[in-house]
Amino acid sequence: MGPTSQGVIVKLLSMLSNRVIKAPLLWCLLACLMLTAIVWLLGQRLSGIELAPDQGASWYYWKLAHPTTAGRSA
Repeated sequence: MGPTSQGVIVKLLSMLSNRVIKAPLLWCLLACLMLTAIVWLLGQRLSGIELAPDQGASWYYWKLAHPTTAGRSA
């Protein structure tokens, strides 16, 4: 039987209290959680972007229907 999520959380908290995890790792975890929250909160704005129709093998989903100069130079 595998570890339960509660057991994993308890183990993680005990590692934090024992200072096994260093500060840079905590900063990375916090940054990851913040970026995930930003994407989740602002994700609805992506529905307004018009994408190009499927054009075969050279097509990719995120290709813009009307590319800008900045997009072409990137």
